[in-house]
Amino acid sequence: MTLEGGVLEEAHPTTEIAIKEATENLHLLALMSVLNRLDGIASPQLRAKFARKLCMLKYSG
Repeated sequence: MTLEGGVLEEAHPTTEIAIKEATENLHLLALMSVLNRLDGIASPQLRAKFARKLCMLKYSG
C-alpha cells in the first residue's frame, strides 16, 4: 500500500516487490558498511562470523 496525497492506495504488485527489494538492499548495504568498519578493528574471526551472517541474509529468501 502507498500513501499518495493523503490517500491510502493499493500499490501495483510489481511496485510492492521493488520496494521490498530496495529495502533489503539498503539493509545489506548498511551491514556491508559495518563489516568494512570492522576491518582492522575486530578480530579476523569476528569479521568472518559477521561476513557469514551477511551472506546468509543476502542469499536467504
